[in-house]
Amino acid sequence: MPRNLVLFDLEWNIGYKPYNFNYHGVQQTFRGEIIEIGAVKIDEDANVLDTFSIHLRPRIFRTLQHHIAKVTGLTQADLDRGEPIVQGLRRFMQWCGPDAEFAEWGMDDVPVLKQNLFLCNLDESRPTQWYDLQQIFLREPPPQGGRGHDAGKRCDPDGHPDGAPVPRCPVRYPLHRRCLPQA
Repeated sequence: MPRNLVLFDLEWNIGYKPYNFNYHGVQQTFRGEIIEIGAVKIDEDANVLDTFSIHLRPRIFRTLQHHIAKVTGLTQADLDRGEPIVQGLRRFMQWCGPDAEFAEWGMDDVPVLKQNLFLCNLDESRPTQWYDLQQIFLREPPPQGGRGHDAGKRCDPDGHPDGAPVPRCPVRYPLHRRCLPQA
């Protein structure tokens, strides 16, 4: 059976004041409310099978924080016009499918996704399997010529390929069967 690989990137808004909540009996500070999701489904040869892109309207951090606006290029109007977060997260998780394995650049997006799913009373048991593409990229042997990897030429400081979020940028990583653990 082919693997269901979802490469995704989240943008999230933060509040001007911390928001604390009870997460399975443990008091936690909300890391951020998702305002944009970009994702691609790929096969094991890195062929793009489908894409997903959505702006979400937040419920908790409704005012776009100025730093987030600067980093993402989003406006308050983008948030106000976004799909309601519960509906949008539900749609994203349905698009991913129940057996999806997730991949992200770094290890921040999955915990934020799970917090958001929990706070929206949605099933946060998925994803159960995910990969850090940054670590996979750094483990790869250097390209021909012996030079080391230069992630700066492929990614912006936030890890977006060529400076663009995933949905606006085809997968440009050499992501092959040998990069991911065997199913």
